[in-house]
Amino acid sequence: MVARKKDDAAFKKIWELTPLDRSGAKDIQPYVDSLLACPFFAPEGNRDGDHYVQLILFADAADADFFDQHVLEMISAACRGFVDLLEDLLARRAIRPVPTFYPGCKVDVDNELSTKIELLRGLGVEFIDTADKGWKAGLTFRALRSVELEVSPFMKVGA
Repeated sequence: MVARKKDDAAFKKIWELTPLDRSGAKDIQPYVDSLLACPFFAPEGNRDGDHYVQLILFADAADADFFDQHVLEMISAACRGFVDLLEDLLARRAIRPVPTFYPGCKVDVDNELSTKIELLRGLGVEFIDTADKGWKAGLTFRALRSVELEVSPFMKVGA
């Protein structure tokens, strides 16, 4: 999701419709003219449905046009690298999952969410289909069921 400040009132309305402050997000700083939200997905094989969001990368910029196609592709590549790195560290037993009861957030696209998405689109928010260009596949963990992690006791310092 990319939100660009075209005018103050619309940007304020976007913030109100996406109550990120409930999750501890700070107020948008006056210099911020664009926002990005990039989800990472839980593995699909262990749950019903395929819309479990494990974590979200949030970024902001002072330039309303900062998150253009080129920047989005770079962010996507970095995020895919993050997924691959964690999967590799897990496979090499350098990290291990910490038991958690948090399965991720299941996103049900019901009437209320559909209405909110349309309101946000009307305010200029862009939603990039995660199935487009393989983003969802690249941003879905394969073996990790949670990002609650710790350094494995099998990993030796300096190894």
